[in-house]
Amino acid sequence: MACGGFIWYSSSFNQTIIIDPSYTIDLADDKVMVGFYENVFTGLVLEELGNDPDAHIPVTDYRVQVIDNIKGEVSGEVTLKNRGGYDDRNNLFLFEGDFLPEVGSIYLFTTGVIKNNTDYKNDLYVVSSSYQKVLLLKTINNYEFDTP
Repeated sequence: MACGGFIWYSSSFNQTIIIDPSYTIDLADDKVMVGFYENVFTGLVLEELGNDPDAHIPVTDYRVQVIDNIKGEVSGEVTLKNRGGYDDRNNLFLFEGDFLPEVGSIYLFTTGVIKNNTDYKNDLYVVSSSYQKVLLLKTINNYEFDTP
């Protein structure tokens, strides 16, 4: 998937920067999106692992427990890389309409795989839009989930 967009912001601190992307596929069409991505699965976000604030667009890493694999070969715990997050000035970067996953919540994820990439290591899953994660269940009062 190619994604382009324009980012401009001042050298200020604590801003929310909204990125207006343009995609080469229609991510709003569920059939197109599921057909395009390598993996479709439900997952419980276990932990935020931190982020890379020096990336052009910050990338936030999450540890996710796969609950149900729908498409692809995803199982167990995976590291999910989400484009979006905080830079070193505490500015929050988000794609328009996007959000950061919350620890303890369950999402339907559609993801790609980057293999043998020196920047992203091996077999990490990338999410870059709100179309790629759908909130299925939000935890209430830190409820503990039984995971497979």
